[in-house]
Amino acid sequence: MNIRAKPPRNSLAIGVGGTGRVISYRKDIDGLRALAILPIILYHAGVPGFRGGSVGVDVFFVISGYMMALLISGEIADGGFSLLRFYERRIRRIFPALRPCSVVHRGVAPSHAG
Repeated sequence: MNIRAKPPRNSLAIGVGGTGRVISYRKDIDGLRALAILPIILYHAGVPGFRGGSVGVDVFFVISGYMMALLISGEIADGGFSLLRFYERRIRRIFPALRPCSVVHRGVAPSHAG
């Protein structure tokens, strides 16, 4: 009988269909992502000197791409990668925030329309 303990709450599960390897939560990567969105927020707030908000977007996407590549490569190595499961996890992660963001956007967007 193969019994696996659940990964800690602050972990990323790799190889869901495979061996169930777990990598620890990376505070450094989360911190870099937080720093990457700071210029974007300052740019949209109109703070002088922050004309390049797109640099923050680029850095954020590079870091996010690294994390996804790490997860996918681990699942492939374990023999448990599924493109359908990959997209299912993305939807489960993104969609909960989509509704409140859409509601706020609808409330704010009319005030910005010319």
